[in-house]
Amino acid sequence: MRHKLYNLNFNFYPKFNVNNRLNPEAITTEYLGMIVFASEGYSIRESQKKQLVNNFSIQDIDSNDLQDATIYRFPKLDLPRQKVDVLKEKYNLSVTRNQDKADYSVISYKYLDSTLDQQYQGTLLSKEELKSVFQDFKKSNRFMEATWQNIVEWFNILENDSRIAITCGYSYNQSSSNKDILENSLSPYKDTNSLKWKNINRKTPWYVKAEEWSTLEPLLNSTTLVLDSHLNKFTTEDSHVLTEDDYYQCLKMIEADDAENCTLALELMSNCNIEKSIPYLALLFYYNNDNLRYAKNWNTVNVKSLRTRMKSFADGLYGGQNAHGFESFIKKLDQEEALTEFAFKETVTRMFSNVISGNAGFGKNSIFDLDTSAFKLKPEWKEKLEAQNGKWSLKNVSVYTDVEDNLIFDTADDLPF
Repeated sequence: MRHKLYNLNFNFYPKFNVNNRLNPEAITTEYLGMIVFASEGYSIRESQKKQLVNNFSIQDIDSNDLQDATIYRFPKLDLPRQKVDVLKEKYNLSVTRNQDKADYSVISYKYLDSTLDQQYQGTLLSKEELKSVFQDFKKSNRFMEATWQNIVEWFNILENDSRIAITCGYSYNQSSSNKDILENSLSPYKDTNSLKWKNINRKTPWYVKAEEWSTLEPLLNSTTLVLDSHLNKFTTEDSHVLTEDDYYQCLKMIEADDAENCTLALELMSNCNIEKSIPYLALLFYYNNDNLRYAKNWNTVNVKSLRTRMKSFADGLYGGQNAHGFESFIKKLDQEEALTEFAFKETVTRMFSNVISGNAGFGKNSIFDLDTSAFKLKPEWKEKLEAQNGKWSLKNVSVYTDVEDNLIFDTADDLPF
C-alpha cells in the first residue's frame, strides 16, 4: 500500500503566538507526494537498492527474450552505446524512441533515484497519532479559535492511511512552552525502544513529488522494465573470465607507477566477463583506487559502466591503518556472494602488512613470532566462505607461502573477523 506524504510545520516564533496561543499562520501544511520507499538514512544505501527496485515490476529476462526485441532507453543509464551495439549484433536488437513501441524499457538505479525526493526532517506520524498531538495542544488551550477551525477542516479531508512529517520553526535563544508541548507529544514516536515507534514505518520516506506523480505512476505499474545492469551482463557474457594470473598481471600494471600501464589494466578489467570476475575486480578496485582513478580512461563510458557495477568497491579502502576497512571489504564481498578463499587471503596479507607490521611494529626484526596465520574467520563467516567459494571457478592458489592450507578453517573468536 502506498501512502500520501504531508508536511505539517509548527511555527513557534513570537509573531505567531498571541498570549501563548498559536494563530492561524503558525500552522502550515503541504502535500509532498506519494511514498514509494523508506531508507535507514539520508541516502539509499547499496544494500537497500533491491528494496527500492521491489517497488517496480522489474523483469528478469534471458537471451531468448532479447532476440529480435526492441528496447526504449530511459535517461541516466550506465549502458554505453558500444555495449548496445554488441546487443544489436548478438540478438538483432533494435532501439526505439517511442516507449509504447518497445518490448522492454531500460531503466537504472540512478534514474529511479533521480525521480524521488526525501523527507528526512521531522517526525513521521500516522493520522491517528497526529490526532493525539492536536488534542494535547487543545487541552492546554494553545490554539486560537480560527487556528483550531483550520486544523479541523484540514484533518477531516486527510486520508486515513496518510503519513505526516511534523517539523517546527523556532528561535534557539528563546524558550517556547508550545514547543515543549510538541516535544512531549512527539517523544514516544522518536524513541526506537518505544512501543509506539513500531506502529508504522518511521524510516526516512522517499516519495514521488505531487506534481510528478502522474508521470511516474505508469512507470511504477509498468511490466516492461529492465535494469541496465541486467543488460550489461549480456554484453560481457562471452568475454574473458579473469584468472589468478590475470589478476596479478593487472596488479603489476596498476602498481607500475605508469599511467599507460594503469590505463591498459583498467581497459582489460572493463572488457572482461564482469559477473564471473567479481572477486578479482573487487580486489583490484578496493585496494588500488589511488592508482586507478588517475588512469586516462577513468571517465570513459565503458569504465564508468564498470565502476557503477562495482560501486561498492570502486571508492577504495579508507582508513587502511586499522582493521575496519578490511573487514568492510569482506562484508561487501559477502553481499555479492563472492567471498572466496583467494580474496580472503589477499585481504589478510594486506591487513597484516598495513595494520600489524606497519602500524603495530611487528616487522621482520620483531622478537615476537607473529604472521598472517593468526587471522582466522569466525565460525559464521567461515561457513559463508565455504558456501560461496565453491560457486566461483577460480584457482585457489595461496598468495603467500607461510600459511598452512587450513588457515581459514580454524577459529579465533578474539579477532576482529
